[in-house]
Amino acid sequence: MLIPKYYLLELYLENNDTTSAVNIAMQIVNQKVKIENTRTIKAQARAGKFLKELEVNAPQADN
Repeated sequence: MLIPKYYLLELYLENNDTTSAVNIAMQIVNQKVKIENTRTIKAQARAGKFLKELEVNAPQADN
């Protein structure tokens, strides 16, 4: 479930827990979504932007 992970990412960011935020952001970016909608697209974009800001290269998920 992507949205709960997104809320967890926001919580980690509020608490300045960068290590946990990076880990959950990588999960969000690489998670396959069953039903793509505006919320999931925005959540993955936000996680990707966060990783890019930190210059963290997220490993690509196997297809």
